[in-house]
Amino acid sequence: MKVDFQRYVFSEPYFGWLCRGILFTLIITILTTVLSILLGSFIASCRLKNRRWLRGFGIVYINTFRNIPPVPLLLFLVFGLPSVFAALVHLTLAVALSFFLNRAAQNAQIKVEIGL
Repeated sequence: MKVDFQRYVFSEPYFGWLCRGILFTLIITILTTVLSILLGSFIASCRLKNRRWLRGFGIVYINTFRNIPPVPLLLFLVFGLPSVFAALVHLTLAVALSFFLNRAAQNAQIKVEIGL
């Protein structure tokens, strides 16, 4: 069985879907990267403060979200969170939030290790 690759990639409906997927991926990547740098900087500064409650918040956030992989967090945001709050979470928001929370914790840990 021979599959015509060009027919399924560059023909009319499929190429549009491919371009929208690439655009969606770039938007989510840029959005989560910028926001995670900002939140990671805030969490890292909380982690390095002398006040116990700020330092504790930073420690709990970093340890919690660094140890939860993004995909199970995404599944929780899509399927678990709407049942708790009885409101549907938009899929795009759930994807961005999942990667944003995980990436912010990683950025914060890196900034703590280098001393901000």
